[in-house]
Amino acid sequence: MIQFFPSLIGGLAYMLCGPIASYVSPGHDGKLFVSALLPLALLLLVRGVRDGRPWAWGLFALTIGLGVLSPHPQLLQYLLLTVGAFAIHLAFSEHPTGRIERRVAVRRLLLALGGVAVGFLIGAAQYWPVLEYVSWSPRTGGKGWEHAVSYSLPIEEMVNFYLPQFTGILDSYWGRNGIHFHSEYLGASVMLLAGAAFGAGSRRSFKWFWLGTLVVSLLWALGGSTPFYRLVYALVPGTKFFRAPSTMLYVVAFSVCVLVALGVEGILERRLER
Repeated sequence: MIQFFPSLIGGLAYMLCGPIASYVSPGHDGKLFVSALLPLALLLLVRGVRDGRPWAWGLFALTIGLGVLSPHPQLLQYLLLTVGAFAIHLAFSEHPTGRIERRVAVRRLLLALGGVAVGFLIGAAQYWPVLEYVSWSPRTGGKGWEHAVSYSLPIEEMVNFYLPQFTGILDSYWGRNGIHFHSEYLGASVMLLAGAAFGAGSRRSFKWFWLGTLVVSLLWALGGSTPFYRLVYALVPGTKFFRAPSTMLYVVAFSVCVLVALGVEGILERRLER
């Protein structure tokens, strides 16, 4: 685990970054709930998969259940994809305490999958009644490619990561999406500290996992702005029912903030060359 103070800085960066803090403005409480549950779900996976703590599985199931009840199925899908990839990383990568025996790793992954299943049962009170009228939903069968890529993140709006409100927001927005209720601003100091993670030579597999997560989630958020989303649309179940792939930005922000924590840790341990 990363030390306390670097973790605190990374956590504050996540809490205060534009993609999270600006959910409050348009009243997107469901998105805020799921984005707040992501770090907790990942922490409980560390305790369950890597550390083998039995108590973690009940709390993990409860966390997933709260995500189901949030209710925001699209961001819940992104949370499940992220925690699933992280669970596999924990199970089969090298750790400072050593690699987990394969048989034990598989058993703990099955426990994680069981936690997800129990979480969905917890949320059944929310989605089970909905199943009765799904066939009457206007999204039954999907609404096509153009709907799926609507409200993608335009490439030029990545400037907002560094320069807040470059494309404007609310009534001052001049970008391609027509409406813009949120901010993409990550923070200049945050991006600097995230870059510092690559000058500190430790936790290599952990660092590269979150860099990979950052790249994939950013390409996902760009949606129809790049050909990558064609793969997502073809392979990921449920994508044809959703729009606004830019909502993946909370995973982008979290990945950057993990790198921030690693950067701060390297600075404090003087592993970063001047």
